[in-house]
Amino acid sequence: SQVEVFVEPSFSAKLNGAPLHLTGKSRPFTVSKDTSLALDLDDVDLTRYVAYLPFKPNFKLASATVDVHLAAVFRQPDGKTPELSLKGSTTLESVVATENDGKPLLRIPKLAVTLDDMRPLSSQLAVSKVLLEQAQIDLVKSADGSFNLAKLAPPAQSETAKPTAPTKSASPPAPGLQFVLGEFAIQNARLNYTETSGEHPLHVEAKDFNLAVVNTRLDLGKRTIDVANIASAQATFSLQHGKPATASASTTTPAKPRRPATKSAPEPGFVVDIEDVGKEGWRAWIGEQRLPGG
Repeated sequence: SQVEVFVEPSFSAKLNGAPLHLTGKSRPFTVSKDTSLALDLDDVDLTRYVAYLPFKPNFKLASATVDVHLAAVFRQPDGKTPELSLKGSTTLESVVATENDGKPLLRIPKLAVTLDDMRPLSSQLAVSKVLLEQAQIDLVKSADGSFNLAKLAPPAQSETAKPTAPTKSASPPAPGLQFVLGEFAIQNARLNYTETSGEHPLHVEAKDFNLAVVNTRLDLGKRTIDVANIASAQATFSLQHGKPATASASTTTPAKPRRPATKSAPEPGFVVDIEDVGKEGWRAWIGEQRLPGG
């Protein structure tokens, strides 16, 4: 019968050399009009698309690829709300970003996001797992108080720029909107934090860092964050505190205190509830030595 007739479109191409496959399956004559679409995109070189950013980047993307394998299923039952379900994974690999002069910012060998049954049309958004493997982040605080990782963000608009016409404030989140993350896992990560300004230069390193955060639920309506378990099975920390610089006369005029900026009333915060926290295999080392800038 016509009810069981399937339409199965497909499309294949290459996107700058990367294979792209789209396959679909639909029953247009059923009441619910079931339709599915599968997207497979492999080894897309993201460095090719940096030039298309709507701003001039203040960093260099030396390498980065992405794989996308997603399946979408759409249903519209008669007289009911449409349903959309997403399953699959998106994986970033070999991400290396540096400052324009080549200084390291971050290195991410693998960042994988897995969806089991994401329903974007409902009030609950669910992600099965986010996995970050062997990431290395080099965070540096400059003398002016800025951080090097801020260079990854679009440049701030000039204060002298012509003001734009006022826009309507964004609508508040829909009541009861929830985000659920089954697991967030960090494996063998490394973080370097450096301060070279001031009298006491500082370098902090965390390596072989492992972390698992299980069953996180964010409720925007109730403004709550519930976490079932946070556990770290391994980490090594080291702190090097620079010796004070030799005292010398200074003729620097003390900076005038700034007038505090007028701030609007802050939004109410979130209530965070963590059921269980555990750690094991942590090691720490603290030392004092002459560091650059000290």
